[in-house]
Amino acid sequence: MNGSLTELYNFDEDVTMKKNATFLLITIGLLVLVIGILAFFYFGKRTAKQDPPTPSEQISVTTSKNSVHLYPWIIDAQLVADKTIDVTFQVSGTLEKGDVNLNKGSHFKKGQLLFQINNREAFAALNRQKAALSALVLKTIPQLELDFPAEKNKWVGFMEELKPQFLVPAFPKFNSSKERDMITDSGILATYNSLQQLEVNMSNYFFIAPFDGVWLSINEQPGKTVRSGKTIATIALDGPLKIAAAVPSDQIEFLDTKTAMIVCTEQGDTIGNATFLKHTNGLSPKTNTTLYYFMLNLADKRKVYQGMKLRLVTQHTGTVKNC
Repeated sequence: MNGSLTELYNFDEDVTMKKNATFLLITIGLLVLVIGILAFFYFGKRTAKQDPPTPSEQISVTTSKNSVHLYPWIIDAQLVADKTIDVTFQVSGTLEKGDVNLNKGSHFKKGQLLFQINNREAFAALNRQKAALSALVLKTIPQLELDFPAEKNKWVGFMEELKPQFLVPAFPKFNSSKERDMITDSGILATYNSLQQLEVNMSNYFFIAPFDGVWLSINEQPGKTVRSGKTIATIALDGPLKIAAAVPSDQIEFLDTKTAMIVCTEQGDTIGNATFLKHTNGLSPKTNTTLYYFMLNLADKRKVYQGMKLRLVTQHTGTVKNC
C-alpha cells in the first residue's frame, strides 16, 4: 500500500514538473517571437529612413605642375620737375607784384623779380644809415687831409657814392695802421658794418627767380599782408619732366630697371615708355617705399604737365601653379 502511494506521489510530481517545463518553454518561445517581430519592424523603418547611396561617377584628372607665366605689373606714378621750390620771405609785410605775369603755368626767366614785400620802412632806415655814415666821413675829411693828404680823395669818392639810389660802395683800403686806427676811432667802420647788414637784410624783401621756371601754384595775391615763412607760391625748373614712382618695399624685387616700361595715362592710353634714371637710398619710414625716377620718352607730341598722373606697366615673370 505504501509502495502504491509512493509511486502515485512520484507520478504526480513528474506530471507537474513536465507541465511547468512545457509552460516555461511556451513562454520563452512567445517572448522570442514578440522580440523578433518588434526588431523586424524597428530595423525596417530605420532602413527606410536612410538616404539612398550616391551613385559614383568616373572623371579624368591631370597632374598640377608649375610653369612660368608673364603678367602685367602696374605702378602708379606722376610727372615731376627736376627741381621745385616754394616762394617764401624771411620778413613780413604787404606783398607786391614783381616783373612777371602771375598765371599758373606761365614761364619766367632767371633773374626776374617774381615778388617783393613793401620795403619803404626798411629802405628809409637804410638811407638814414647812409646819411649818418656820409656825415661821419665829411666830419673826418679835415683830419684826413691834415694827417693823410694822399688818402683824402678816396674818402671823398667813397662819401659821394653813399646815395639812396646806389648800393653801398666797397669800403676803402687802409694804407697804414694809423689810418685804420683813425677811421675806427671816428666810428666810420662800425657805422659801415651796420649799413652793410641793413643792405643784406634788404635782399629779404625781394624774391628773384633762381632759374628759368614755370609757376606751379600761386597761393597769395599782391596786396595781401603775408607773414615770414609763409608759402606764397611754388615754382619749378622749366625743363624736361621726369617720372616719379613710390615703390613699396615688397614689390621692389619685381622692378626690372634694365627694361623700358610702358607709360600710360590714368585712362589707359599709351603715351610712350620710361627708362630708369635713379632711386633714393633706403625706405621712407612713413610709407615704407623707395622713390624711383624714370625718363619719359613720348611716342608723339602729346601735351604733358607737372603733376600729371601716370601708370607704369611692365611684364612681370613669375612661376605659378596651373591645373
